[in-house]
Amino acid sequence: MQQLEYLVDLIFMFALIVLYGTVVWGLLRYSKQPKHRYWAVGWVIYSIGALFGALISTSGLVASDIVSLSLMFSGSTLILDGTQSAERQPRPLIYLVGLSLIVVGLTVGLLLEIFFVYIFSLLGLYVAYVCIASAREVSGSSPPMEQSEWWLVGGFLLWASSWFAFPFILVLPIYFNVMLLQAIGVLVTGSAMLTFFLKSVTEDLQSQYQVSQIMSGVIQHDIRNYLQTIRNSLELAESDSGKRQYWLDVSEETVTRAGAFVEEMREIAASMSRPRRKPTELSLSSTIETVRERVATEYSLGDDQICVEVEPELNVLSCGMAIELLWNIMDNAFKHGSSEVLVRATQVNGTTIALEIEDDGSGLPQHVKDFMNAPDSL
Repeated sequence: MQQLEYLVDLIFMFALIVLYGTVVWGLLRYSKQPKHRYWAVGWVIYSIGALFGALISTSGLVASDIVSLSLMFSGSTLILDGTQSAERQPRPLIYLVGLSLIVVGLTVGLLLEIFFVYIFSLLGLYVAYVCIASAREVSGSSPPMEQSEWWLVGGFLLWASSWFAFPFILVLPIYFNVMLLQAIGVLVTGSAMLTFFLKSVTEDLQSQYQVSQIMSGVIQHDIRNYLQTIRNSLELAESDSGKRQYWLDVSEETVTRAGAFVEEMREIAASMSRPRRKPTELSLSSTIETVRERVATEYSLGDDQICVEVEPELNVLSCGMAIELLWNIMDNAFKHGSSEVLVRATQVNGTTIALEIEDDGSGLPQHVKDFMNAPDSL
């Protein structure tokens, strides 16, 4: 019977090691954003320190407690760095001051034979603050929260509550219960972090797929238009000797724009692999004016054939593809028979701008519409 219990203990220990190793590997593997890397590395360092402290747990302070205290402080500070600013580098001064205080506090505790609960409670208050700050950041970053966010917030709060309960060990016989609560809080937080990271990676992949679909259509359409414009300009330069230089200039300008377009598409494709690409602020009227001049040159349009009703001071958050998308729309309008295009910007609310583009083109022929809408046409 004793051999069976020993075997069960070994199986349980092996399963725990495998589970912990899987969580650690997953956190380090799927923490793509800077903030997530801080959280992942911080959790791993803290959990190692806590595990070391549990293995050498004694009824009083010992010199080896410096290892667990230092690792727990460093891990929680890394989590705080990720919570407060994903772009900020670790602050060496904070780590140096914190570790120095730990050394001083432990030395004083050993000399005066202070009960270990007092020393660890001071660190526990700091860890609880880190957990609450991180939980607040998660709950406020993506409302409404989904299941992965709720689990992560719950893990942080459970972790913090275990440290708030830690000082009560002095007056109540609840040491084992508090340690169990803290172990559960740390493990739930680590598992919830992994789920949260996997959700973020999945969302990034979906976003990259959608952007790649848009880019595919834009690139195919625009490269074809650039080549067609260059071809038409060269043909007109041969047939119209009076405006030969004009059409050669149009062809040269189109080649320059095509090169800039290719470079822009390369930058956008490269940025797709970066986490959470931030939109840039641009002037909507200037952007539309750039497209208007390009289309007017290609189709030899009059000044009144593209009417723009946009306030000059209106700025929006967008990306470099905005110009190409607008060009696609206007180019299609004049290519398919429209005589004019109206671009109008209306403010839907305080943060959203609706851009309306109207033309008087004929659209698809009726027989094409009938064919596309017929259930058995294919």
